[in-house]
Amino acid sequence: QLVLPAASGVELAHAASLVLDDLPSMDDASVRRGKPCTHRVFPAWAADMVPVFLVTLAYEISLDNPRVDAPARIKAALELSAAGLMMIRGQVHDMRQDRMAWQGKSSGWCSATG
Repeated sequence: QLVLPAASGVELAHAASLVLDDLPSMDDASVRRGKPCTHRVFPAWAADMVPVFLVTLAYEISLDNPRVDAPARIKAALELSAAGLMMIRGQVHDMRQDRMAWQGKSSGWCSATG
């Protein structure tokens, strides 16, 4: 129960990365997990804004947990940030069609889970 907010934050940030990855400016995917991608269902402005909302909510949920001491919450937020930066590097490589892109994108979020 104590780590649930931090774990939820990681999941929200991961969901944001999937929405971004599917956008027309990235992979332009039509389907994700058997369902239409966000940008295929909602207006472009909503598909652009939802990742920002999810990442912001991820940090809020991760940091606003009074049952965990402040230094531990800060450490978790920094780990979430580091994972996000690793994912972004992987996405950049993916967009450049780098063979090792999957390693950076996947290992970024895996590292956030400890």
